[in-house]
Amino acid sequence: KKGVCPETKWVEGSNYVDVNIKKDPRTNRVIMMGAMDNLVKGAAGESYNIANEESHITIRNMAELVAKEIAGSKIQAVIDIPEDSASLGYAPPVKMWLDASKMRALGWKPEVGLVDAYKRMIRWME
Repeated sequence: KKGVCPETKWVEGSNYVDVNIKKDPRTNRVIMMGAMDNLVKGAAGESYNIANEESHITIRNMAELVAKEIAGSKIQAVIDIPEDSASLGYAPPVKMWLDASKMRALGWKPEVGLVDAYKRMIRWME
């Protein structure tokens, strides 16, 4: 259901991850929540990254993807970075990779790509 926080009891014994999103009307942010029962195959106290490792993208490319794929090129991403951005405290581009190998070892695999994930999220928010 929309906006419902997933509960571990819903996935207990299944090795399944239940994920949901909710829009916070106060901050206008999207909050992602998840419940996972990893005790079937995983280990208590361990942390697991749940990520589609093929979906790495920069914020700039994300904005351009949304403008093109989601908005059908009816909008455009405007990138306005000052020439002296380093002196203003902007960080250089960095790639951070989430490693989901521990989840894959338990039999999990990503099933949704980035474009589909955005389309699903926007449909949910409407």
